[in-house]
Amino acid sequence: MTRISFGLVGLVLSLLVAARALDLTPDPETAAVRPRVAAVEAVAIESSLAAQRQDVGAIEAFARAVKARNPEVLSVGVRDTAGKLVVNLGDHPARWVGNDPAASTPSHMHVPVSRDGEPWGTVEVAFKPLPFGGPWRLVGGALFPLLAFTAVAGFVVVRLYLRAVFRRVDLASAQVMPDRVRATLNVLSEGVMVLDKDQTVVHANDGFARTVGRPASEIEGRKASDLPWAVVADAAAAADYPWAKALRDATTQTGTVLTLDGRCRRTVSVNATPIFDGGVCRGALATIADLTPVQNKNVHLRRLLRQLRKSRAKIAAQKRAVDAAREAAEQANRAKGLFLANVSHEIRTPMNAIIGLTEAVLEGTLAAEHRECLDVVAASAGSLLGVINDLLDLSKIEAGRFDLDPTDFDLRAVLEDALQTLAGAAHGKGLELVCDVGFGVPPVVRGDPVRLRQVLINLGGNALKFTAAGEVVVGVRGGIPDGTGGTKLQFTVSDTGIGIPADKLQDIFEPFVQADGSTTRRFGGTGLGLSISTRLVGLMGGTVWAESKPGLGSTFHFTARFAPAKPVAATMMDLVIEEPLDRPVLVVDDNATALWAACNLLEELGLRPTGAGGAAEAVAELRRAA
Repeated sequence: MTRISFGLVGLVLSLLVAARALDLTPDPETAAVRPRVAAVEAVAIESSLAAQRQDVGAIEAFARAVKARNPEVLSVGVRDTAGKLVVNLGDHPARWVGNDPAASTPSHMHVPVSRDGEPWGTVEVAFKPLPFGGPWRLVGGALFPLLAFTAVAGFVVVRLYLRAVFRRVDLASAQVMPDRVRATLNVLSEGVMVLDKDQTVVHANDGFARTVGRPASEIEGRKASDLPWAVVADAAAAADYPWAKALRDATTQTGTVLTLDGRCRRTVSVNATPIFDGGVCRGALATIADLTPVQNKNVHLRRLLRQLRKSRAKIAAQKRAVDAAREAAEQANRAKGLFLANVSHEIRTPMNAIIGLTEAVLEGTLAAEHRECLDVVAASAGSLLGVINDLLDLSKIEAGRFDLDPTDFDLRAVLEDALQTLAGAAHGKGLELVCDVGFGVPPVVRGDPVRLRQVLINLGGNALKFTAAGEVVVGVRGGIPDGTGGTKLQFTVSDTGIGIPADKLQDIFEPFVQADGSTTRRFGGTGLGLSISTRLVGLMGGTVWAESKPGLGSTFHFTARFAPAKPVAATMMDLVIEEPLDRPVLVVDDNATALWAACNLLEELGLRPTGAGGAAEAVAELRRAA
């Protein structure tokens, strides 16, 4: 490179001396003016082309490039046909003052510009004054500075120029091509960095400049390792950068994550690939993707995930606490129901004894005041036994110890029996009690007649209780097969009583609830009848609902499923009694009061009861009788 530089400089000097000796050197002024004319014409040509596109910005950009490349240019101006400056570079109006607009001079030149054959404007360029006027022109001294410059500075300039040619992109070309390349790369949101083989940044697009937090002009010309990477840029670290590996190994490097400590700390992913020219690696292209937004979102998502896990753990703890509390409550409720179910015998037995003894005394001769008192006792005992039965039935259902006892039964007989039980209360209030059996209802079904009768009596009793005048109708419809070989029936109990408000229709099926708080005081009752009936209907595979209008009466509906009755062959049986029935009776009860009452009633019937207080006594009595 040094020999080439010396050779080029020597050749130029020899040519200049020979040309001067042969008087072939052109006039210095002419030689100086010619490039000026070329520059003005270049601006005029570019202006004419831009005028066709109406792109004044392109004219200004080109004029600025010409001014930057020609230090003799002091100012550039472009005027339209009206004389208005549309381009003004280098304070042109001040440098153009006093010049003849009709003629050009070596220091002030102008060229007209046309568009589509019509005048469009004028390009005006002001240059520095020529240094070759006056005495220098007479002695030809212009050649001496040229020789001196060529001899002293030419070597350095040529060497640098050659070095740039061999090692870098030609600067003259870099002013033309990168304008288009830069515009293309700046469209990319991803950062792009072009490096030479010395890892110097030749070009950085706007995306990378934003990531670094510095203008592209401050990045270009620097070593890539000198940028504010979080990794210390020592020799070992610099060799590990992806672009360094791409240049060293001539292979593409992908997925390297680095951190930039610029104005804002950024996490980036870098891919680098070598650039080949003629099979030789001339540089590298690095793409930089900013991972910071994704990283920030991941941090936010992780924070939300931690909060979600805490919330889930809290909810799970609360659910366990609620489940534990519910289980404890259910256990307590089951224990309560189990206790009541277990003591049902002990609760019912004394009441049965009281009722039995009261009835036995009432059958005898009593004073009027005594009979009246015992009538009250009998009525009160009967009411209390009804409450006890309701409570015990509800407790058995809630404790899971309540089972149906299915059997084949005559449906109409159960209806008649239920209405017969209600007939006394209906007659006492002057009400009509009607039974309505629809067409298609089977005469015999299989189910629990006792519990069906209990539901009908509960609903019918309520209807009679809350009806002052009119009628109570107990009906049944259905006979529809349920798809399992059984039959679904719908029962109704209608009355013409006080009715129920619409907002209370659902509440009345809950335990201990009545439609009105004053109902208990006016009509009595515990509010358990409907709740027990609802549970019993549920056990029979049905549902309960009600329709009512205050003052007009109510209708309670419930459905129940019954299995078909088993066919029974008719047989003739003869009953032969060879001798009178045996009169002795063995009565067994572990409650002394109930045992005494039972024996007393049997004696009044003409029997001879023998009491036993338990199983052991009963066995002993049977052995003695044997």
